[in-house]
Amino acid sequence: MKKNVLKLIGLGVLMFGLQSCENDFLNTQPTEFLSESELSDVVDLNPALVQGTVDGIYTQMFTSGSGGTTGHDDFGQKAYDVFSDMLCSDMALSGSVYGWYRASITEMQATQDFTFGDNFQTWSYYYGQILNANLAMSNLGGQDGDPENPEARALLGQALASRAHSYFMLLQLYADDYNADAPAVPLYDVLTAETLPKATQGEIYTVIEAGLNRAIELLEGYNRRF
Repeated sequence: MKKNVLKLIGLGVLMFGLQSCENDFLNTQPTEFLSESELSDVVDLNPALVQGTVDGIYTQMFTSGSGGTTGHDDFGQKAYDVFSDMLCSDMALSGSVYGWYRASITEMQATQDFTFGDNFQTWSYYYGQILNANLAMSNLGGQDGDPENPEARALLGQALASRAHSYFMLLQLYADDYNADAPAVPLYDVLTAETLPKATQGEIYTVIEAGLNRAIELLEGYNRRF
């Protein structure tokens, strides 16, 4: 009987010890992947971890094929500057030996027929840039993040400004005259694989304005590296 009592007392002490140690040693955070908040803390210490993503945004601006085609008019941001100049008649096409820009752009057939490749090209380019910007922001604490490291703050500011620019260009190319309530293009302000419906022009301009104002704040005192 005495031995059984001692065994029960010993078992109770052991269980109490294990229970008291559980809270000290149990890791409640998954160790296989970094969470967004954990990653933002790491990036705040070493902004170089996300520098490549932001550099990629700039690289795409002068990369051939960045609009997803093999066309000679697919060479980054300046290609769409040419598109927009011709579409608004700021630049005339005085000669077109191989037919570049004539039917789809200067004759504005692409604005009436969504199957023209130029529509895919511009859409693919700007949403690719938006994806890169959102990816960079997700590693910096999100679009509302507030990094302490000056370099990380500058990276977040550049990502916000880039995304705002891409949405502004999409509205110029795919929306009619300004109508705050009119559907325009899908709005991706966070990373998601979900297919989203069109947002209104007003919603998108709100994101553009907020992004630019926040970028101004984050880029205060920033000096370009090149």
